[in-house]
Amino acid sequence: AQAVLRLLRAGRAGQAAGQADEVAALVDGADGEPAFAPEESTMIERVLSIGGRDVRSIMVARGDMVWLDVADTPEIIVRKFGSGHSRLPLCAGDPSNVLGVLHFKDVLPLLQNPGPIDLVELAREPRYVMETMPVLKVLDELRGSREHMLIVVDEHGVCEGLITPMDVLTAVAGDLPEHQEDQPEALQLADGTWLLEGRLAVAEAARLLDAPDLAEEYPDATLAGCLLRAGGRIPEAGDAIEWRDWRFEVTRRDGLRIDQVRASLMRQEAPQAG
Repeated sequence: AQAVLRLLRAGRAGQAAGQADEVAALVDGADGEPAFAPEESTMIERVLSIGGRDVRSIMVARGDMVWLDVADTPEIIVRKFGSGHSRLPLCAGDPSNVLGVLHFKDVLPLLQNPGPIDLVELAREPRYVMETMPVLKVLDELRGSREHMLIVVDEHGVCEGLITPMDVLTAVAGDLPEHQEDQPEALQLADGTWLLEGRLAVAEAARLLDAPDLAEEYPDATLAGCLLRAGGRIPEAGDAIEWRDWRFEVTRRDGLRIDQVRASLMRQEAPQAG
């Protein structure tokens, strides 16, 4: 790790010749023996390779961005944040026009109440960088950004993509496992349905849904395990499992793991005539 930091500092200082000598010494080690494991050497090579590139080479391109529109409904907002992000750019009509950055924690309280949401009022001021900015300079900009997200623009100020610390890490370390940012394990929407993470304890799910029989009938550790047992197979995203008066729809999967579930009450028992 210290070697990588030295390489980054050398890159900023522009000490190309000295950097090359240091890299050779670091990688070869004493007596010509490798100083690093193969994966460590690969990471050092990646650090050096991105040092002279601009942010365009590692950013999330505009066409691949997950973004919120000012006209999005609460259900769409939940679905987009449910893709594994804690902050998203807010746009007007298309992703080339970024108005701000929205944090899920700012929107969450309003999602629990009926009625429209003024996303523009909640948005935070975006921070912009030019698409030609070197990656090492972008690292400095990210450290100075409280949003941990930079909007990448062209010479006309049009959004071409975005960059986050995770994108830089991915460029250095290669493809990383999907990173789930901290989000509430359970969220009740205005229509009464629940968004529940698969890792939620069955006992807690039973408490939230006021369905004590769920924990007794399925003595599994998590809601995901409960649904696997109830369905008898690994459900796909979009599949639904019915239990008593509840319908559990798998809204997101992470590989073979049930990541998020929407729970909705299908019907209420009609009161008996007196």
